[in-house]
Amino acid sequence: MIAFTVAFVCESGEPGSSCWDRYQHSWQVLDHIFGDDKGAALPIIRRLVETYILPEADNWPSHWRSAIWFGVVAGDHGFATKVYFNLNEGAATDRWRRIGNVLLHLGRKNGLQQLCDLSSSVSPHSWPVGMAFDLIPGKPVGRVKVYFRSGRVTRSWLARWYQTVDASQNAFAISSLLDTFPLLDHSYYPEQSIHVSLEFPANDTNVTLKSDLNFTRFLSLDETAAQACVGQLADRIGLDASGYRRDVKVLISKTALRQPDCLHRFVGVGLEADGSCHMNIYVEPDLAMQDAGAPSIRKPKKAGAIRRAMDFLNTRLKDDHWVDFNLPVGVSDEWVTAYTLMVAGRFLSHSCKLQTSWMPAVAQWLRERQHAGGGWGYHGATPSDADSTTLALHALTRWGIHMPDAQWLPLLARFQNKEGGFSTYLSNPGGEDAWNGASPDVTGLAGALVRRVSASSWEKSVKYLRRIQNENGMWDSYWWLTPLYATWVVLECLDPLQEVPRRRELEKSLVSYSPTTDFEIALLVQCWMSLGRTSPCKDWIHELLRSQLANGAWESGAFLRLTHPHVASPHTSIDSGTVYSDCQKVFTTATVLGALSRYQDSF
Repeated sequence: MIAFTVAFVCESGEPGSSCWDRYQHSWQVLDHIFGDDKGAALPIIRRLVETYILPEADNWPSHWRSAIWFGVVAGDHGFATKVYFNLNEGAATDRWRRIGNVLLHLGRKNGLQQLCDLSSSVSPHSWPVGMAFDLIPGKPVGRVKVYFRSGRVTRSWLARWYQTVDASQNAFAISSLLDTFPLLDHSYYPEQSIHVSLEFPANDTNVTLKSDLNFTRFLSLDETAAQACVGQLADRIGLDASGYRRDVKVLISKTALRQPDCLHRFVGVGLEADGSCHMNIYVEPDLAMQDAGAPSIRKPKKAGAIRRAMDFLNTRLKDDHWVDFNLPVGVSDEWVTAYTLMVAGRFLSHSCKLQTSWMPAVAQWLRERQHAGGGWGYHGATPSDADSTTLALHALTRWGIHMPDAQWLPLLARFQNKEGGFSTYLSNPGGEDAWNGASPDVTGLAGALVRRVSASSWEKSVKYLRRIQNENGMWDSYWWLTPLYATWVVLECLDPLQEVPRRRELEKSLVSYSPTTDFEIALLVQCWMSLGRTSPCKDWIHELLRSQLANGAWESGAFLRLTHPHVASPHTSIDSGTVYSDCQKVFTTATVLGALSRYQDSF
């Protein structure tokens, strides 16, 4: 059963009073809450806290604003109280020892052993900052939680935690959390971006693990985008977010919150003892009431938005080509130009084509960049890959440049494996490399090319795509954070009236999908259009029109993952690779332009 609860974390005492005074007052409140039913639990906790967790009263750190907080969760069967204590003082090794002493004196010997076993593997850059205890009237001390904040770490730091605690079954949920709130263009998360908590159950069985992501430290989101991310994360891990959406709507309506302010602070995913997961959402509402005024309403037109987008792409041209992304190997020109030329120019109406007199020069530049072996690459100094080659061939065809089959087919055929899928790069003899494995990102458009020249190769591609399709009807992307990219390119090569497998499940997934960027919205529109349906696109088209920037572009939202070469399934791996955004906004703008133009030309 899916449960949705709301909890409040607070501190008692007079505002402006000392940390010590508020601490003493909080104990008085707890005594009052538990009353005659407090049993031995509360005195035990206070003795342990003042012996092992908190320093002497006259030696509290000057940076402490609080020493104690408590949370209250109300439910159908009463309430539960969680009491939090500050552990953010002293050397890291000393903090670990203090945690161990608390567990020992509570009789949690199995938990203490597990703490000792994992400490050597996960302690680097893991700072204990707090402890919490579950207290229920009339019952002994319940679950004990220990909170750790991260230093400057990579995703491998978090992966090590889950490997050490043997919580690999939660890797998909944690990977979904990190991909929904991506760290862009960097390998390292800023300090305190990730908080991990170990949960020691009352029955002293195996510990469980929860991770909270403070996305505000590295990702700027307004309230609408934050809610979309939370909804998408819930959908990914199979949780019902309807209660969350309802309560956040009420919370916003009771405050003066207006865009672009964001009340979300942390989002977390935890593993339960039975292997299931839960999701925590932390919000901090702004209760300062003020008159925000009536929102301005404008109704931009599709034709004008398309022209402004074309003007933007024109201004971003550099010697008849585009550049975008900035990976360790440099900035892309061939791949980005091929994609932009293919997507932005496919459905432009005759009136819009009057604004694209520069497009033939771009197509000629791309043609001249063909490598000696017959393909194209990320840029001229990288080897040919099937993705860039396929995009270039589609782009040139759409702009009237015919490339004889003999100039590209022998090379592209080498990328197709025996199961029918196309890999991004050619195989390395004698080496394991996931970059040489087939992926739907590439197979979709590559299959559309080989369909024209080889029926057998095409049939093998379709069998491969059917085999790897998810039960929800979508396909997982290898190079992109969103499954919409792979789903779109697959639909591009299939006949929407005859060949789309699991069509009912796919349409259901598309209806419920929560796009978090304009790039995803545009891909969602493209998927619906590929299925021959325009009615689900109307609201998304209006959203794209409203979000266009003054210069004609759309905000960067194409999140490319430079997947580690050894990772075959990045969506189920915590340490899957660094994420990069289209820093020039060319890739996102081209994708949105393609969606708008395709929708416009459908009428």
